Amino acid sequence: MVAKTIELPNIRELFLPDDGYVICEADLQRADLQVVVWEADDEPLKAALREGKDIHNENARALFGDNFTSRERTFAKNFCHGTNYGATARTLARILGLPVAQVEELQTRWFAAHPGIRKWHDRTQLQLASARRVENRFGYRRIFLDRPESCFTDALAWIPQSTVGIAINIGWERLEERFPKDIEVLLQVHDSLIFQLKETFLLSYADEIKKTIEVEIPYPDPLIIPVDLAYSDSSWGEVKELHAA
Repeated sequence: MVAKTIELPNIRELFLPDDGYVICEADLQRADLQVVVWEADDEPLKAALREGKDIHNENARALFGDNFTSRERTFAKNFCHGTNYGATARTLARILGLPVAQVEELQTRWFAAHPGIRKWHDRTQLQLASARRVENRFGYRRIFLDRPESCFTDALAWIPQSTVGIAINIGWERLEERFPKDIEVLLQVHDSLIFQLKETFLLSYADEIKKTIEVEIPYPDPLIIPVDLAYSDSSWGEVKELHAA
């Protein structure tokens, strides 16, 4: 007996703009990943992000060489994300269905290609062991009361997640200050803002809207995460990317 596939509705289609308005989504490009790369101060990954390269292709190339397959690209996407966020070889082996020794070899290869990731891990572990807390680049701190080794992956995840959340909220505040009568913010979704405005205003001020939301994150090498805009006159679920004229 074949199980039936249940097609779930697109809940975003329930969010509609008011008459005469369009609904717009401003999304920070690969936001959490960018913070991880800047925490690691990894120059090759920084360059790839700045140049708009396919980061999953770059990661697959680091693991498997230039002649990687589409399957290896998909593997690299999951493997690198898990490794960056502190997953052990045993955990990844169980998730990916591979021998532990093979995952250990791949992690060794990954950290050799990007040693900054390992240094970020080590720095976070030291902060947990010495002070029971971690801090993001905006100066916000989170205190952990459990044993440091049990908090490690949560601490790693908190740094990019909190940084991105603060950056988008600063962008929200700036957007309302800059365009108080023209833009109505409806929702914040971690790394994106949903708002409504007149279509003619969006098309005229798209670049200025982007610049208003793009917040400088105060690393020694400052990080500004680029913004993509998409909009629709129908619903949030039907937004299409706004391309430059």
